Amino acid sequence: MPVRAQITVSAGTLGAATGTSDATAAPPAGTAANDVAIVYCWARNSGDTTTVSGYTEIPSTHVNTSNGSHRWFWLRLSGAASTATCDHNTSSDNYARMFVFRGLVTSGNPWDAVNAGVSRTPDSNGEYISGITAGAQSMVVVFSGYEDNDEANIACTSTDPATYTASYAEKSTGSGGAINACYAIKSSAGATGDILVNYGNVAGSNEAGRLAISLTHACSGPTIGAHTVCGATTYDNPSPAAFVSATYTPAVGNGVLLLLTWGGGSDPLNESITSIVNQDGTSLGCFVASPGSTFKLYSGPGTDEEAWAFYYCPAIPSSPSITAIRTNLSASTAYLQEFVVEFSAGTIQTTDFWDTDNTAVSRAEELEASVSVTNTHANDLLIAFLHNGLPTYPKGGYPPVTADSNYTAIVANPAYQANDMLEARAVSSTGSQTATITWSGTSLQWFGGIVGLKAVDSGSVQATHFAVSTPATATAGTAFNFTVTAKDAFNN
Repeated sequence: MPVRAQITVSAGTLGAATGTSDATAAPPAGTAANDVAIVYCWARNSGDTTTVSGYTEIPSTHVNTSNGSHRWFWLRLSGAASTATCDHNTSSDNYARMFVFRGLVTSGNPWDAVNAGVSRTPDSNGEYISGITAGAQSMVVVFSGYEDNDEANIACTSTDPATYTASYAEKSTGSGGAINACYAIKSSAGATGDILVNYGNVAGSNEAGRLAISLTHACSGPTIGAHTVCGATTYDNPSPAAFVSATYTPAVGNGVLLLLTWGGGSDPLNESITSIVNQDGTSLGCFVASPGSTFKLYSGPGTDEEAWAFYYCPAIPSSPSITAIRTNLSASTAYLQEFVVEFSAGTIQTTDFWDTDNTAVSRAEELEASVSVTNTHANDLLIAFLHNGLPTYPKGGYPPVTADSNYTAIVANPAYQANDMLEARAVSSTGSQTATITWSGTSLQWFGGIVGLKAVDSGSVQATHFAVSTPATATAGTAFNFTVTAKDAFNN
């Protein structure tokens, strides 16, 4: 299973200058708005005071070595990055390098923890820097400015994460210098343990300034196995026109899952979703969950019917811009709800993400529901759509107040949570899965189904059948079980 959307790192070339000339940090290619640039400046003069126009120095990180001054500055970009100048105030060798991070939080400080800068001469075993307590899925970064160019590379290790990717650059300008970084994703919150910074040669001959920082992942939603929910919302329209719109702005590159329910028209099952577009009507490249996209959710007397469908937009483009996700029904209907869930990029594969086969149909009449799926990986994300209400239109009923600890609620706009709920669970096998839901209020009237999302995984292919059912009765305030069972795909 992949980890949730990776924070990506790119580094510019190392700039260097001597005397009163200022080193410049050129940006890497492809930078964009909301990227975070960190510029590392150091000068071979412990009395030097450096500034970078437009940037803010990371507080309490400045450190002096015997012969040098090391500082770190940051900026959240409003567009493509420009070259940054490390404006130093002494006559000395000085060095500058820009690192750009994508996928961080888009407001406030981009770190959840930062250590004070430290300095020391590495020996033959490298040199340790005190560990840092990082948030889940944050990126731990260790910067190191070595005051010579007689090394070859850099490597970092710690308890968690155990290994890091390194970016090393050195120049012989003046007496020589290097600016380097090691970085790795911290999959769970907690301490890294002390971090060993090691250079390519057996022993360093000069000092180095170092800094450990934990940069905060943009997604703040629940952790579901290897998946991240970056955000969710709903749009509730009791009298929709042809287009309805959930005002939501997902991040470029992230995927969006749309759960659409509608009903109350002359025949909701004969209506269909014709397009998923942005606020200007431009297609977002979304595709339907399965060839049989419209599932019968409830069939009552007359027009008291409701239908549902899942769509997935695998990668939100940078163009067209997205401030709303609009749904076009083939005909008008008395009611439509969009449930929008944003997943981090790379979590769900971009094609054929849905595990159902061509004949998959889900229905929920009275107290039973089932859906057949072809689960091709052991590690899947199960999405349970829990929809309950009185068997009359408009819908009524109550949400579950607790869920099995194995499932995590995907929370959207609470104003629209009175009847529907998404619960998600990452499963590590295709065996039987059981969960417990406790409802409040009146007895459960009807209940949705379980669906599977296929993750990017090289696991073995297994054909399975998932079924979900409720007991004959579901008493208010009393826990009951629903069981998802994996069977042979042909065991219907």
